[in-house]
Amino acid sequence: KMNDIYPEAYTQTLRENVEKAMVGAAQRFEVAYEGRIYEHYISRVENENEVAGFATDITEKRHQEEKSRYRADHDALTALKNRGAFELFIRDITNGKPGDPFTLFFMDLDHFKEVNDTYGHVLGDQLLRAVASQISQAVAGCEGILARVGGDEFAFFFREGDKEIIENTAEKIIDSFREPLQVEGHVLDIGVSIGIARYPHDSENDRELIHFADQAMYAVKHEPGKKYAFHRKKPV
Repeated sequence: KMNDIYPEAYTQTLRENVEKAMVGAAQRFEVAYEGRIYEHYISRVENENEVAGFATDITEKRHQEEKSRYRADHDALTALKNRGAFELFIRDITNGKPGDPFTLFFMDLDHFKEVNDTYGHVLGDQLLRAVASQISQAVAGCEGILARVGGDEFAFFFREGDKEIIENTAEKIIDSFREPLQVEGHVLDIGVSIGIARYPHDSENDRELIHFADQAMYAVKHEPGKKYAFHRKKPV
């Protein structure tokens, strides 16, 4: 009996597809078994009350597809989500009926250009990896998605609408850079500037929200002593 050889879930799936093939179209389906993935094809034998089929091991094919999807969605340097995946996520979550409040942080590193110019791009890349880890630790426990969206720019989707919590989180990120970072034997004094836009408070449009957070970030860069700022609506 098949149940003596294969797991019940496997044999149940097989039975269901055999029944479908007997009364309708050929069935193609996948089943995971003992760490492998098998694609099955079953069809009814013409003029006979039986089915025939075959199974193909497609484990490596699926693994390669997963790797390709991962590379398409993630930044190769930091392993964070990339800009395309981040913007697509924001577009999807704002497309349709109004949802729960959320916040976008756009972050730009202070003094990164000086590090790159002084020590070169190899150390600059190591620094970006260290920064990604630093921000990840600062937002640990927060429900959200962290992404690298440009050279030394990062973004954080934060599923939170409470202004006090948002401010505390921004300050926590900033405080994590109060002490210089140790990278490849170099002591690097790096800061971060944060621009903040809120949904639906500032806009319900994905492009506007991203633009507003980006604008707020650059406004911070030009205000000495300031490290984060919310988007400010222009007077009508």
